[in-house]
Amino acid sequence: MSSQVETAADRLQALGAFDKSAVDAAELSGQEIARVLVRLGLGAPELAVKLTNGACAANYRCVLRDGPPVVLKACVGDDCRELADVQLDVLSRLAKASPGVAPALRSLNAVDCTTTTGRPACAVAMALAPGRACNLLVDDGELPESAACELVGAALAGVHASPVDDDDDLPAIEGDGWIERYARCAAPLDAYVGAGRPWDPAEPTAFVRWALVDGGRLERCRQALRDASAKLPSGVLHGDPYPDNLLHSMATGISTFVDWEDVGRGPLVFDVASAAVGACFLHDGVVDSVRLASSTPQRAALKVECLRKMLVAYSRGRRRAVLLESLSPEGGRPRSASVCLGFTKAEAAALPGLMEANAYACALYRFYAFHVADPGAPRGAKRSYREMQAACLALGDEEVVAQIREAADAAVGIDGSAE
Repeated sequence: MSSQVETAADRLQALGAFDKSAVDAAELSGQEIARVLVRLGLGAPELAVKLTNGACAANYRCVLRDGPPVVLKACVGDDCRELADVQLDVLSRLAKASPGVAPALRSLNAVDCTTTTGRPACAVAMALAPGRACNLLVDDGELPESAACELVGAALAGVHASPVDDDDDLPAIEGDGWIERYARCAAPLDAYVGAGRPWDPAEPTAFVRWALVDGGRLERCRQALRDASAKLPSGVLHGDPYPDNLLHSMATGISTFVDWEDVGRGPLVFDVASAAVGACFLHDGVVDSVRLASSTPQRAALKVECLRKMLVAYSRGRRRAVLLESLSPEGGRPRSASVCLGFTKAEAAALPGLMEANAYACALYRFYAFHVADPGAPRGAKRSYREMQAACLALGDEEVVAQIREAADAAVGIDGSAE
């Protein structure tokens, strides 16, 4: 392998080896796209081009006869209406509290529709956000990897500055039940183990035995989420703040999170843990692609400098939100009661356990989605759970945990006034 190819492969693996665009969850006909846009009050399009695929949604760039282009997001599956409605709610909220961190809505409604294969879908329309996904900018050499991690941390702080109402209906990130919701399982995970179940300990990859039978991982991750939900600062969560979900414009410097299907409310540091899992591990996907599916993947390597950059940017962003609010004409009440605390020591201590919970849940989701729900998924999708399993294995190493704790402790109390 040439050095150029090795460098490109390293960049891709460092920010997530699995290309989710290889999974085509939905296709809307041109007639259906036009019908939806008219129902949304935007008029018929002149052109509609598919932007991205994904496991639970698809996005179309639509050029309208009147007005700027829009992105039509079609959520797919039995929970498509719920996914669309919660995105309408959170995007409306963020537009007021933290403008720029999420796309602006072009309509306050969601429209039910149907894919070309007859699957139920529900679509929302939003403004076309500037820029490209951070992982692609890194892959093309336009952005250093550590800089991409800084952007993720800073943008996530903007999301977490949004206020949360006690009576809102955002899905709660809690210990019992959340992992199943994330994996979109039809039953509690425990029900999938045993004779006649789709997840059987005898499954050739041995992943099910590792995940659900041996080591007590499920209960350990549930407990980490319970403890964090009960004790730590909480607020609005993106739910999937990986670098491929953050668009960044090199021209304007604007960073915008997209793909809000997993939005919820819960401990803010869980979002930080998710971002760290998605951006700060190196999984050798090239080597792993030739390993037997029945083998355990090699442990991922922690990108310590990337983690440090992300945590410092996040901590500074949370504190800066307080300073900016204190200078506002309204008199200095923080946008979120949790934000005023900045990144805390308790959150730093919880970070390794919550990173394991996210990597574990993501591994389960990918296995369920591409082995049980869609047995015909591409080979790369079928093996994608191994990337997250490799991160879990790394998080079981005391030296790796110590490195995470050191980086997290150093980010506590960062002065938000610094630029």
